[in-house]
Amino acid sequence: MKAIETLNGNWRSPGGAVKYNTVTPSVTGRWFSGNQTWPWDTWKQAFAMAHFNPDIAKENIRAVFSWQIQPGDRVRPQDVGFVPDLIAWNLSPERGGDGGNWNERNTKPSLAAWSVMEVYNVTQDKAWLAEMYPKLVAYHDWWVRYVTAITTATACRNMARPATKPTTPRAARCCLR
Repeated sequence: MKAIETLNGNWRSPGGAVKYNTVTPSVTGRWFSGNQTWPWDTWKQAFAMAHFNPDIAKENIRAVFSWQIQPGDRVRPQDVGFVPDLIAWNLSPERGGDGGNWNERNTKPSLAAWSVMEVYNVTQDKAWLAEMYPKLVAYHDWWVRYVTAITTATACRNMARPATKPTTPRAARCCLR
């Protein structure tokens, strides 16, 4: 019961740049301030809330995906599909706001599909699932591009070491470039 009370108590109505209901991890913690939402927390909160407050679970996921990087983004055009580590009521300066604690450069491994699927399993809302599906695909496509780029760069950097030999076809191809 305490977990349900905490999650419902940390629910925040739309405000500022956040256009959907969200759930913040804490309303009293110094670094949370009640007006910030993190995807990593959102995926887990929505999974749980699907069972007792499914409309807010859906809104919380929508809030996070509303900040997903879109094609033509003027700040991060290379990161289509990326979901930033933090969404806040105020935008960062590069996006025309005055936010100082806004972390667009980081993210965490995604639990989004797991969360979306649980909300769907509970609600059976096919329209909501259809709304989320392209967002999930874009997010996971970004992860594939990002992880592939990091893995390839690491393999190439390691290949520059004299005692290292290519251990995978990808690493070998990288070294031939």
